Amino acid sequence: MEYNFKQYLEEGRDAPLYHGTLYVKAKQILESDSILANTEENINKAERKTKGVSLTRNYNLAIKFVDAKYGSLSPIIFELDQRKLAQRYRIVPHNYYTTNDTISNYDIKDAPTRFTKETPGDFNEFEEFVIGDIKPLSRYLTKIHVANEGIYKSIGINAKEIYEHPLLWDHKNKRFYNKGK
Repeated sequence: MEYNFKQYLEEGRDAPLYHGTLYVKAKQILESDSILANTEENINKAERKTKGVSLTRNYNLAIKFVDAKYGSLSPIIFELDQRKLAQRYRIVPHNYYTTNDTISNYDIKDAPTRFTKETPGDFNEFEEFVIGDIKPLSRYLTKIHVANEGIYKSIGINAKEIYEHPLLWDHKNKRFYNKGK
């Protein structure tokens, strides 16, 4: 099977990893300079669960995860350098969903098939599970995405920590908002 360049990046260690959350949690993450291992998964059919951080290789799924879990109108997505993470942390590809699980909060058409053997109906979150806490986060953080810029201002939340951060990414113009200011 031949892969195009985008597919190669999605499967290799060159692809960025995304972690979606809400503003309140994003603020805590930035203040502590860490993403804590709050997720427990059964990795590689281990007898006991392992604590770590769930990330995805798919930006749109990071947004959909926050929307589905919290009903958020404006998820904040941290983009991390997978290559740097892999130098210090164990990263395990993980697929939580199988044909027996419900995927009602996700839209399968937004999740292209990963290049593994999957049975029809399986859903793939493109998950990469990092064992343990990620700290210092600033070492691995490359961009901060806000899916709906301005929503926080419209509801009266002072999101200064996000909107003034040097890694806030401008999707429309493909540049950092606050570089050089």
